Amino acid sequence: MAGLWIGSASVNAINDVNSPTNKTIPQTSGGEFTLRLLIHVDSQGVARLLKEVVQLWRDGVSAADANGFQRLQIPGRYALLTDETLFPQFQGATLRDGSPFGRRFSTVSYDFPSTPAANFLAMEGSPGGTNVLKAVIRLPSQSPSNPFRHKYHPDHDNLDASYSRFKEEAYEVVRTMEFRFSPSPPPDVRSPDYGYRSAAKHWRTY
Repeated sequence: MAGLWIGSASVNAINDVNSPTNKTIPQTSGGEFTLRLLIHVDSQGVARLLKEVVQLWRDGVSAADANGFQRLQIPGRYALLTDETLFPQFQGATLRDGSPFGRRFSTVSYDFPSTPAANFLAMEGSPGGTNVLKAVIRLPSQSPSNPFRHKYHPDHDNLDASYSRFKEEAYEVVRTMEFRFSPSPPPDVRSPDYGYRSAAKHWRTY
């Protein structure tokens, strides 16, 4: 399960919070929209939700043996980075117009508070089997991407009437996402074209 999982979920049902009887029961929507999802699982099985990640390359390390020949000691490898301050220590993972570049994977489907050194959200649970992964995203009222906050609207700018003191006017947004795994893989999972024509959720791992 270790690696970077890139997937998409098709949302085709929602619940209406203003419904007098079915506030918590999802109803079929008039259309679908897609959420792109990025999850990284480390070698210990710890899962983290990502907003973006860059794939780069680190050269191997060679050293001279007793006869003076260079022998590979540490092989080169790909690396997945979320901390941009570490980019200078690596090289590009692919070529673009003859120059090495990193491969950036990102999503605009969700946001959460982060720092350059911790650009991820820890998830609850473990991937695989019948386990459940859970992510709780909280956008405070002051978050730049909070949909209820408007920097220039006096009713939604989180400022008082004098525009000098903080007054909470936008709602905190809380999103909970759960990922459930089937107990066994699909029968054709080893096929090179697996998932290409499937209407189910698709995942790729790096």
